[in-house]
Amino acid sequence: MSGERESIFLYGAGGHTRSVAEVIRREGRYEIAAVLDDGRTGSVPGVGEILGGVDLLGSLQGRGIRAGFVAIGLNRDREALIRRVEEHGLRLISPVDPAAVVAQGVTVGPGSVLMPFCLAGAGSVVGRGVIINTSATVDHDCVIADFVHISVGVHFGGACHVGERSFIGIGAVVGNNIRLGADVTIGASSTVIADVDDGTFVAGIPARPRTPSTGPRTPERGDQP
Repeated sequence: MSGERESIFLYGAGGHTRSVAEVIRREGRYEIAAVLDDGRTGSVPGVGEILGGVDLLGSLQGRGIRAGFVAIGLNRDREALIRRVEEHGLRLISPVDPAAVVAQGVTVGPGSVLMPFCLAGAGSVVGRGVIINTSATVDHDCVIADFVHISVGVHFGGACHVGERSFIGIGAVVGNNIRLGADVTIGASSTVIADVDDGTFVAGIPARPRTPSTGPRTPERGDQP
């Protein structure tokens, strides 16, 4: 088996990109050969020069790059960009930090990332384009749907279900057997003890519905909130 690393691209130029690049380096399976972003020019410190935006996706295979990762924190933007990548026939990698704890048999979808010291428990399913951030824990038999963002230090009990594009703020706690709908936002440091309907902001201890003006700050497009 060859020790040569596969050349990949990263899309994104924020703090989340730098964090993902560190996971990729620690895995040792890939070489970051191109950095893309439509909102910034110049370089991403410690990662590389920004070559251009999504218009370059179609030319990457000609450069020998057939796979990559979309490192964007905001769920809807990440979803749209992942779909663009797939339209160009490029494969999405799923970086898992060596310090993450992943139970045997856990499935991790394409374009997802598991950051240092996170946990995915037995029987859990992680969908496409999911972020499980530093020191977050997803206990046994949880189902995390596509394009979810689980922030730093979040803790899920067993057998929870999280709908598409939901955002779980830093340090939140979600009890056992809780079902969160699609496009839900959980405020930072909240404690969720009841199911949450689609499209709802909840915050507090215990978490209750809030209006957007009193909800958590929306994360920047390229950054970890």
